[in-house]
Amino acid sequence: MNFEKYSKSAFENAGINSDRAKILANELEDAVLAELHQQIEAAFSRIVSRLNSEGHDLSPYLDFIPGEYEYRGKEVEGNCGLRLACDVVISAGYSHLTSDNA
Repeated sequence: MNFEKYSKSAFENAGINSDRAKILANELEDAVLAELHQQIEAAFSRIVSRLNSEGHDLSPYLDFIPGEYEYRGKEVEGNCGLRLACDVVISAGYSHLTSDNA
């Protein structure tokens, strides 16, 4: 991840509460999630393996995308058994109080 791109000066140059700062914050959210994706996926997979060793039969439900991980048990008579999902939200923003009383 290019941390320099998200430096304090980069946000200050974009402007407080500006559209440019919001775009930069959104890009930071995406970059952080991309950085964490493999670690989260691996950790969640280890948890699923442990549950499967306790008798469950969880497998990935859909292809994982960063921030969304879902496992489901095998379908039996229209039911999927245990379902386990992990949704990750990364939030970023850049603003401050601008009133004279702040």
